[in-house]
Amino acid sequence: MFSPTRAGRAAAAPAVCALALAGLVAACDDEVFGGRSTVVPVDQEDVLRIIDTECVACHAGVDAAGDLDLSSDVCGRIFDGLTVVPGAPYASQLYLRVVSPSAPMPPDAPLPDEDAALIKAWIEQGAACDREPFVEAGPADGAELYSRSCAGCHGASGEGGAGPAMATAAAGLDAAGVAAVAQSGSGTMPGILADAEEAAVVGAYVVETWGGG
Repeated sequence: MFSPTRAGRAAAAPAVCALALAGLVAACDDEVFGGRSTVVPVDQEDVLRIIDTECVACHAGVDAAGDLDLSSDVCGRIFDGLTVVPGAPYASQLYLRVVSPSAPMPPDAPLPDEDAALIKAWIEQGAACDREPFVEAGPADGAELYSRSCAGCHGASGEGGAGPAMATAAAGLDAAGVAAVAQSGSGTMPGILADAEEAAVVGAYVVETWGGG
């Protein structure tokens, strides 16, 4: 039987490696460049929903944290060259803050890992954002305003979270009183709705749903 010498095997090794590398590249080409990539496109609405429920409670109104009001035109505000840099999650403050070990956002309840990963993938994929500003979409009803501006702290069903349950928060207040808190804040809570009409709408909704004074 033919048995190659050690020198022959050494000489053949580069050729074998080259063939193996060529095969690997071909396989990669088939998997990635041939249309069978495993990258899953991120739906912008999934990311905007996270921003609505987790960010707007603090980033809204005249006292918006960091002077970043996301309550009416989120797409118009996040592309400021710093908050979101399309294609660059590690240059985007939105992603850096949600994964920050020392100053996470939201501060009281850091995002689940899967939500942070979704934001990262969305930015990497170009950060598509074409939602029309809320103020241009017609008047919002109380449920929409509550979900957008209050649920992040008080819970989607008013059960409480970073802030008290709505039945407690609204105790002793009529619709106008709730509206005043929504617009101007109270205690450690900042004002979240700069628009007086929207504050009145959410005030009426809160009292109708959870009672008041």
